[in-house]
Amino acid sequence: MILPIKKLGLLLFLLPIGSMVVSGCTTQELKRAVEVGGNNPIAWEMYGIKPAVQSKWKRQGFYAFEAADFIHSGISDPVTAKRWKDAGFSGETALPWYEADFDPYEASDWKEFNVETALDWKTAGFTVVAATPWIRVSLSPSEAKNWRTSYFTPEKAAEWQHIGFATSEASAWREQGFTPKKAAEWQRVGFTPSQANAWDEQGVQLTDASKFVGFSPKEVDCWKKVNLVELSSKKWKTANFSCDEAKSWIYTKFNLDDAKAWRDAGFLATDARSWQDAHFSYDEASIWKNSSFSSNEAENWKNMKFDLSTAKEWSKIGLSPKEATDWKNAGFSPQNAGEWKNAGWTLEGVKAREQFYQKSCPNGVEDLLRLWEANPYDVKGRCFHIFGSPMQILTRTTALFNVYDAAYFLDFGDKSVSRRIFQGNAKVIGVYEYISNSGSRQVVPKLNVINFSKR
Repeated sequence: MILPIKKLGLLLFLLPIGSMVVSGCTTQELKRAVEVGGNNPIAWEMYGIKPAVQSKWKRQGFYAFEAADFIHSGISDPVTAKRWKDAGFSGETALPWYEADFDPYEASDWKEFNVETALDWKTAGFTVVAATPWIRVSLSPSEAKNWRTSYFTPEKAAEWQHIGFATSEASAWREQGFTPKKAAEWQRVGFTPSQANAWDEQGVQLTDASKFVGFSPKEVDCWKKVNLVELSSKKWKTANFSCDEAKSWIYTKFNLDDAKAWRDAGFLATDARSWQDAHFSYDEASIWKNSSFSSNEAENWKNMKFDLSTAKEWSKIGLSPKEATDWKNAGFSPQNAGEWKNAGWTLEGVKAREQFYQKSCPNGVEDLLRLWEANPYDVKGRCFHIFGSPMQILTRTTALFNVYDAAYFLDFGDKSVSRRIFQGNAKVIGVYEYISNSGSRQVVPKLNVINFSKR
């Protein structure tokens, strides 16, 4: 018969060799079992360990049953098995530590714990020596890691955690010089660490300071100067107004709701007051302000009955609300008014010019092409927009002009004839006759230049 490894080992160390029958085994079976437990070839063969492998295990000092134990446990390298054996492990007890990637001597240190516990602490960065005091105060590896990272001892960490503080909270209170118990008392009332410290440094007891939860002593002094009762000051603070901010809104006569609305729309207190005085709501004011209008400008445009879009058009050409109103009432669009303004004309000048031409040319000013197409005798009294260069200067103020081989007579009144190309308006007063170089009689329109100066 071939006995299991454990039974063979037990027989090897516990059974008297001379017994005739032990637990159902004959003397011959026991003798063979002793041989199996030794280091002879028969023992190795009975454990199924081939001769080629036996030598490696023997060199490491293993008996057949020991080698079989490690091999059957999954540790088949003799050198590795030797390290586990020297650390006090059998194949069976070494296997879970081996699979968890522990070093044999490291595993020996953790031996009083189960593998899962040891692995958790090792993963958290603890040796068994470092972990022991944290385990003693019943903290988990992750908790211990957080507290240790924040430089708490195990005992202090346990004290803070037992009271209910997280690591970050405990750090903040510790920095302000509070013990866990004292910190819990101030936090329970509603104070932050810095607020609690400010009151504590002033020597104010918690029972007195509790009337001003959320405020520092300096803030309380500020709010008292604003003459706000405790409840009102809390409302302003809850709405994220500092005392100085609230002061500016209160002094400019805003209640909390209005102040919050104007502030959220992007206004300071003084700006908001000027817009509200100009009768703008905060949302309407925001639109005008974003279009680069001041409250005063916006009010003026609005009073002149301009909405934002038209105000932007007129202000773009540099006109005030009053000027824009005058141009608009005179029938000009922003574009037309801008063209006249850029040419240097005032509205009064444009009006005078129009009146002048209406008087001189009641039927308007026609295109030069109409003059070319007409009989010179049929255009008397009509006005034309003309251009051309001097063909022959007749006197200081008169000359024959031509354009594209067509001639006409121009009288500049009291102005001298220009040698440059002329462009302007003129009125036909008759015809002008002259003899050309070829000796032929020529009849051309005779026009007086209509001069008008900018005003």
